[in-house]
Amino acid sequence: MNLRLYKKLQDVASAGKTITYEDLARKMGYSGPRDKNLHEDLGECSEFSLKKDGFMLSSIVVHKSGQPGPGEGFYLWARTLGLKVGRGVFNKTRFFQHQLDMVRVHYNNGNLPSPL
Repeated sequence: MNLRLYKKLQDVASAGKTITYEDLARKMGYSGPRDKNLHEDLGECSEFSLKKDGFMLSSIVVHKSGQPGPGEGFYLWARTLGLKVGRGVFNKTRFFQHQLDMVRVHYNNGNLPSPL
């Protein structure tokens, strides 16, 4: 697991914020928001945080514009990890919001903005 990335996600969550794939890629030295290594590393961070804390920490990584929330890979990885996401925009949005709420509760900040 990329511990530097995990720490960055923790720092963002502790500050009560979300971060875009683009900003995260730039700050962490990935080639861009679609970098395969970035997404693999986010998956590993989510798997670790799910086992450790019961939520997917990568839920704080969102699109810059257009589709609110995380990318489709977030939901595919959640299903791979055995989580029940459901089908359709409504169920995915609900799942994402629940993960984001658990991050907010865990990091004890009530002001984590919803990108929705």
